[in-house]
Amino acid sequence: MADAKIAYFEEIMERYFRNDPMDALNNRCSEAVRRFNAWLEITTAELDNERAFIESKSSRRHEHEQVRRVKAFNERVGQYKREETRRRNEVEELQRASEKTFDAHKRWLEAGGLVQFSSNLNQFYASLHHETCRRQSTVESLSNIDRLKKIRNELGALIKARQENREDGLLIVPAILSGSETAWLIVDTGASSLSITPELVNVLGLEDRVGEEVEVRLAGGIRIKAPRITLPRVSVDNVEIEHIEAVVLKEPGPGIDGCLGMSFLSRVNYRIEDGMTQKLELGDEI
Repeated sequence: MADAKIAYFEEIMERYFRNDPMDALNNRCSEAVRRFNAWLEITTAELDNERAFIESKSSRRHEHEQVRRVKAFNERVGQYKREETRRRNEVEELQRASEKTFDAHKRWLEAGGLVQFSSNLNQFYASLHHETCRRQSTVESLSNIDRLKKIRNELGALIKARQENREDGLLIVPAILSGSETAWLIVDTGASSLSITPELVNVLGLEDRVGEEVEVRLAGGIRIKAPRITLPRVSVDNVEIEHIEAVVLKEPGPGIDGCLGMSFLSRVNYRIEDGMTQKLELGDEI
């Protein structure tokens, strides 16, 4: 069962994320159109030159030779039209297939496919950790956990890169929790506390440290209540802080595990560098 689920996650990563398949399809279509137009231009020029040559040689004296030339030229024009039709059909077929793939991807996104995929990935990752803790770990179970961890980190890095390429993109950083687990966190100076998902709490084995609900401030001044938790260690860009107050909140977005709020940032010297892409610079602990 684990192998089948991991294979499914791998399939989704390959289909929708790796090497940006939508860009790859677009590039294939553009290249096919470019090759077709180049062939059309060269072949049309060759036929025009041949027609001009035939017309320049027109005379009664060589009428038999001229008839032969015209016949050969007409045969070549026929071949050219058949080849043009074949090549044009190939390009149009590729464009139709690409449109179909784009439409399928759009429907998948609109139906919440990305959100569901990320949620299922994290839940299954947490459940495997839970099962491994309950039973004696095996080479297979540890291997499965490692495979899922790699998929999680790949997804987080891809989401981070996509946000960096957007004009209004979020600033996302990888944080190491308890020295072992990578969490992809949105940097948010408007949030009063660091937050992580319930799945990560389970992965870290910190369920017994989840406390009562406390009020926290989110971006935009929104206030909500969420269970509090103290994280033993949080490391960002090689700056490690111990005993960080945090809260447990559901996944804020696909590939994102929480928020790096002021309960961490207020304990270090930090600066957010603006530019084409934002960058978080951390100094010493305060």
